[in-house]
Amino acid sequence: MRAKKILEGSESLTIFGELLNDYWILKKKLSKNVTDKILDNLYAKIIKEGAVGAKLLGAGGGGFFLIYCKRKNQTKLKKKLQKYEFVNFKFSNKGSEIIYPNS
Repeated sequence: MRAKKILEGSESLTIFGELLNDYWILKKKLSKNVTDKILDNLYAKIIKEGAVGAKLLGAGGGGFFLIYCKRKNQTKLKKKLQKYEFVNFKFSNKGSEIIYPNS
């Protein structure tokens, strides 16, 4: 419920990033199979390079991190993690839209 209120604009998106981080910590406690050293190291680097929080999305064997990073740290984060693909997005009221067309 709180995340919904944040996304609707009643609180700072930085708090949303903090919730993503809290969720990751809680999710890792559920099972040792939630993550591995590669993902843990990547998550640590994401945070080290300026992100407030991130959440792993997708089914096992693939997926991506949804990252919240303040605008002032985004260039640094992308530069330090340049071997990974970033997909920028924005929130809208239009519903689902294709933001990353098949190539």
